[in-house]
Amino acid sequence: MVWMRRGYTNTMTTLILFIGAVLAVSVAVSAMGYMLKQYQNAMQIKTRTSTLQTLSILSFVTGSGDANNLWFYVKNVGKTNLDVNKMNVYVDNILVGPCNSALVTCTDENTDYTLIPGEVLDVNVHKGYPSGSHDVKVDTEYGSYVSGTVVVP
Repeated sequence: MVWMRRGYTNTMTTLILFIGAVLAVSVAVSAMGYMLKQYQNAMQIKTRTSTLQTLSILSFVTGSGDANNLWFYVKNVGKTNLDVNKMNVYVDNILVGPCNSALVTCTDENTDYTLIPGEVLDVNVHKGYPSGSHDVKVDTEYGSYVSGTVVVP
């Protein structure tokens, strides 16, 4: 009977060690999964940051206005094609609207709504503004923007 008790103890010890090993492996796998997820998130952030550093920049060309309209030109001087319909236009720090909305008409040279590198965008704001200088700004879907001044006589 003594040897049976010793066998039972060995079996229980083995079972406890086995359960402990399974728990240790589970914790290690969970920790590895968490670290892998953190690594993936860091890589996504790095990719977005790299994209922002190389995206297209718009250049303000010229602008003018009258009692009914403000119009100005911006040029894509970067290396990325820009979706014209995802650009927003601001006048005096107020969002007038996205390109090609009720108050804003944006026309690129090829009229395909894609501003390719080197292409100029004609922006026309159909809203009356008083005489004087007005700050205009166009931003892209990537967060880059260009600003300038339009003078209404």
